[in-house]
Amino acid sequence: MYGSILNVEAIGYPDGVVPVGEWITLRVQYRAANPEQPFWSPWWTVTVAAKGDGLEGKNDVAHYGQAEVTLYADFHMGEMPDRAITFDVRLFGNSAAYQSFPMEEFYGISSFAHQALTLSPN
Repeated sequence: MYGSILNVEAIGYPDGVVPVGEWITLRVQYRAANPEQPFWSPWWTVTVAAKGDGLEGKNDVAHYGQAEVTLYADFHMGEMPDRAITFDVRLFGNSAAYQSFPMEEFYGISSFAHQALTLSPN
């Protein structure tokens, strides 16, 4: 299994400047594949997760088969604080179908890729 993060953005704020109190929704474009996934268990899960300054969010997506996929995952993070915030965005994989990622393992489980996104208040 392998994967990469292609892009991270705050939806509606391409410049990274978000009004204080506005709801932050991240959109992460990723590419992932599981070429070793056995035919008798064809479903596998990709989780895109983010943490930053007390805010966290994730999106678990199940995929079928071994082929490479390129998709977007959107998820809500919370309200924009009155200071700059940096999100640590990570891509995880699991060979089990519909396996939800435990956020308490965010820094303990090896990820495929990670990327930072910094947002500034307006």
